[in-house]
Amino acid sequence: MLEIKPFTPSDLDVVTRLAREKDFAPGVGDIEIYANTDRQGIWLAWLDNEPAGCIAAVTYNPGYAFIGLFVVKSEYQGQGVGSRLWEHALETLNNVECIGLEAAVQRVSFYEKAGFEKDCVTTRRQKMCLSDQSQHPNTTLLRRSDITVVPLRDVSLEAIQRYDERHEISPRPHPMATTERMYKGVMQQPQGQDGNVYALACLDLG
Repeated sequence: MLEIKPFTPSDLDVVTRLAREKDFAPGVGDIEIYANTDRQGIWLAWLDNEPAGCIAAVTYNPGYAFIGLFVVKSEYQGQGVGSRLWEHALETLNNVECIGLEAAVQRVSFYEKAGFEKDCVTTRRQKMCLSDQSQHPNTTLLRRSDITVVPLRDVSLEAIQRYDERHEISPRPHPMATTERMYKGVMQQPQGQDGNVYALACLDLG
């Protein structure tokens, strides 16, 4: 029997494991931030009392919500688990004006059929060794002199919120405040002379 149930704190390891099995990489505390932002924002699919998948449908405010962590275990694919999770997420967000999501390339057509429109393309970057430059002509190498890493306690919450607002269509003060408490480091422009945050990074120091 397939059941859709709300996330509980005891499900944290289950959701993290589901995500990582599908090459998602939730950061330290990310799932807890989702859960703390919207108490009923994460849902799990249970098939015969076994976790089969999950989805996050997080409402940041009445005008904006975000769907993520949409995962179905390989052995349960093709059994309607994904469809039930998707339908449940959309139903819970029925009254939200705008819903955003980040789509894997192979899933873009699925989301377009559901009525979503492509807004932008996310570019993923990685640090390359200098010896790899000739093999990666479109890669801009990241050098130590390009960034300054500082403890998060040295950066104001207002600067973090300004950074978030440059990349989101709607302010998200509550999750950003939670992020400030949980994350341990940020990267700024050299010397941080203009007081703006240019990237956030969670550092696992344990």
